[in-house]
Amino acid sequence: GIVNAATTAIENGDDPDAVTELAVRMAVTAITGTLPGR
Repeated sequence: GIVNAATTAIENGDDPDAVTELAVRMAVTAITGTLPGR
């Protein structure tokens, strides 16, 4: 799931802020069916 993917990324040393942003975008994608841009 999204949480597991974010947790794995953090454990792999990715930047937590970037991981959080990605998790939010993934959540929006799951809800709306489209990937939001910047």
